[in-house]
Amino acid sequence: MKKTLLALAAFAASTLFATPGAACLNEVLRNDDANQLLATAQQEVDRGELAAARDDARKAVAGRFAWEGTQGEWLVNKAMRIMALADARDPNAEQVALVQDVDIVANIRRTRTDDPVIDAEYAEILARIPGRSGEAHDILAPLVKRDLVGSPWALATLARVSKDEKESADARAACARVGGEPWICAERVAAPQKWYGPISKSKESIGGGVMAGGAALVLGIGGVVTLVIARRRRRAAAALSM
Repeated sequence: MKKTLLALAAFAASTLFATPGAACLNEVLRNDDANQLLATAQQEVDRGELAAARDDARKAVAGRFAWEGTQGEWLVNKAMRIMALADARDPNAEQVALVQDVDIVANIRRTRTDDPVIDAEYAEILARIPGRSGEAHDILAPLVKRDLVGSPWALATLARVSKDEKESADARAACARVGGEPWICAERVAAPQKWYGPISKSKESIGGGVMAGGAALVLGIGGVVTLVIARRRRRAAAALSM
């Protein structure tokens, strides 16, 4: 458990440090400020305002307090979930980022069993990974049948991954019924804007998109993700020592 939390914190820290001025963790926010920023970020990612959502999620955990205690752990986990959703909802997100998001949210999910919101978020990310749409369906379909899914994005995901025409049509109708915009409930992954956040830029840490693709052929996706995480841990450690 301790190793899991350290890995999550290292990832979040390295993502935060992608913005100049945050490298030394010199901004300390009060808990209520951080919670408000995360609430705003959640609303933004739900509207498809991906860059703004990532920026506010990053700011929310920019202070040293965020790494201490139960409240700090919750803030970091919430921020990472929002950033992972930004990837899942970005039609241009790279597979290396999405695979890493799956691992991160899976770790959080293990500590929050029987949480339909996190389950739906996890399935939404899984659906963007080639070959894992069936897993996403198997998570979402039972939740929808129990009326435990209120996110139009999750309902749209079920509509896309389902092989049953009626189930797909029902999910798409439910997406609209809960207030989903037409572009959210559409048949393909869509967003009102392109997102070029720190995750995409962080591919520089493994030599850019082209090299990342080459490395994937040699090492497999798991190897690339391991390399990214290892280098991010070193960045996090260096920043925390400043």
